[in-house]
Amino acid sequence: MEGLGSYKFIPEIVDLTHDWKVEDALATYGEGAVEQILYSWNSIGTVCVDTFAWWWADGCQVGRIVIEEMEMYRHHLRRTKDYNGEKYLPNMVYSIGQQLMRQDPRHYALQVALRSDRNTKLISYPHFVQIQGGTGLSAVHTTVSLFEMRDPTNLHSPGYKGFVQVSLPEARLEPMRQGVTILGKFFPSFIGIQDDHDALELLEGGNWSDLAAAHRDLTIPKITASGAPKLRDAIPFRFPASVCISGLCPVSDALIGIKRWDALDVAACRDTILGPDRVAAEKTISAWVQTANERAQEAWEMVKKAEQRMFGDRSYFYHKEREAQGVAFPEIPADNVEVLDG
Repeated sequence: MEGLGSYKFIPEIVDLTHDWKVEDALATYGEGAVEQILYSWNSIGTVCVDTFAWWWADGCQVGRIVIEEMEMYRHHLRRTKDYNGEKYLPNMVYSIGQQLMRQDPRHYALQVALRSDRNTKLISYPHFVQIQGGTGLSAVHTTVSLFEMRDPTNLHSPGYKGFVQVSLPEARLEPMRQGVTILGKFFPSFIGIQDDHDALELLEGGNWSDLAAAHRDLTIPKITASGAPKLRDAIPFRFPASVCISGLCPVSDALIGIKRWDALDVAACRDTILGPDRVAAEKTISAWVQTANERAQEAWEMVKKAEQRMFGDRSYFYHKEREAQGVAFPEIPADNVEVLDG
């Protein structure tokens, strides 16, 4: 048979979909947390959980890296009347922190548990702003906020937290508490993949292949998730000192389009993360955290060396080193060379 090519046998179609429970998926947030998360979600349409506390755990360097990354990208931002580095960093799309945030298995479990359609086949939409979904989408709105939390009685001892706030579009958000300063906000967007593994839940938002290519090349997709053209101030090419992080686990690779959700190792990893065997799930997540911390530190060293090598005396790290020697960090004028498409 021509349809088989060099294969001898016709395979049976195996359904790799997973029968999972919301309570199992959320159990990674600890005993008692499941009931609180579901109550908050069902009553006010908003959940706030400290998903990224591990960034500041003993021995972990991710939190420190993330904060300094923001300063590096602010240094490389071309200021305009719309973007001056105070509200948005449109040039910061594939930082180390953003990549880890998009690939985190605990974050993934939270996302699928709160989706109305329970679709486990998701892909991250890389952007610096929150993507607003259209009518009928099962996606939820997500904000990851990095907080500096100060005890009013001990202002010299700030604590850092990485909270995920997941909300329905119509939900009212709670005001910030006194003593809490927002250092930065990331806006991860996970969009569902349809059964053909290419169309997305919002057809106007491109397809899986487009997003997979964007993650691979560290560039912006051709259009936004809502189908609008990409923003005028979006990055025109990959930031040359950026490093692509992949291979943390099969589910992480699927969330950035490196692997397909119908791959056997991805399905097995997903089943473990969302399944009832919480010992196996926590073992997988703990191993992921350790690997992610190690890879983040390796990537950060590459970023620092590459940024100095590629930008010379305009480099952020070049001037940070000089600043440590008592030389003031200068304000460097922007280059005015246009980069043409094609």
